Amino acid sequence: KNGYTMKIGIVVPGFRGHLNPASTLGVAIQRRGHDVTLISTPEAEAIAKRMGLRFAPISIAEYNSGDLTKDKETLGLLEGIEAFQCNVEIVSKAAKDTYRDLPAILEEKKLDALLIDDTCPAAISIARVQEIPFGTLAATPPLLQDDPSIPPFIFPWGPAGNNMILRSRNWIARKTLFEIMAEPVARVVRAYNKEHGLSPPTLNPRTIGLLQLTQLPECFEFPRDAPANHFVYTSPWYESNRDSSIDFPWDKLDGRPILYVSLGTTQNRIEQIYKNLIQACHGLNNVQLVM
Repeated sequence: KNGYTMKIGIVVPGFRGHLNPASTLGVAIQRRGHDVTLISTPEAEAIAKRMGLRFAPISIAEYNSGDLTKDKETLGLLEGIEAFQCNVEIVSKAAKDTYRDLPAILEEKKLDALLIDDTCPAAISIARVQEIPFGTLAATPPLLQDDPSIPPFIFPWGPAGNNMILRSRNWIARKTLFEIMAEPVARVVRAYNKEHGLSPPTLNPRTIGLLQLTQLPECFEFPRDAPANHFVYTSPWYESNRDSSIDFPWDKLDGRPILYVSLGTTQNRIEQIYKNLIQACHGLNNVQLVM
């Protein structure tokens, strides 16, 4: 307000599905007169430069050793529970790197506020310790929410409404996700919090930021028990010129309606998934499948 320029850091993991929307959001904030630094693993520097954002790297040693690339390649070949466990291991390693690297970045950059991807719990702990105002970002359906009527998004069932049995199932699912399935991450976060005198992390707004910003349109969200004033739903964060360097065979399009399937940039190496998609679309002659 009143022409004040804030120095804002955006902490995001080095995956395209998180980097692309986060950098787009950074550009939108920068257009409003603020100074934005993208904080991520070294491969994100090219994206930051292309989008005109400042950049600060974490996990430099791990990137140079090839460990980050190996982890992503491994994840790309897995599915189901094995893929989830690999993701948890990657987030756990990233948390350790963040605890090591981010404090020095904050000291150097003198940031006024942070926007933190909701898959970066270590950055949330550091912001709390240093008393830096922060909010969380969700590139996927929000991970950090405790509305008892809404299940964690990795589970396949719908909203519970007022059904107490279904609400209890959501509570159990959330406990299972954060305290059992994601225990390697929780263990790292608990140790840091204990060392710095922080209360255990919870899913209430007080400990996960001043706001939760998600590119999930609100019309795609399940009905909530009550309005969530700390949630800000938008449309997808996209810049029309963001991916202009990526070639696409436009000449292959033949005018039929397009059925577009995206598997992201990580778990897209499983050949059987493509075969299943093609088989599922067999007989749909009035559309063109683009994967």
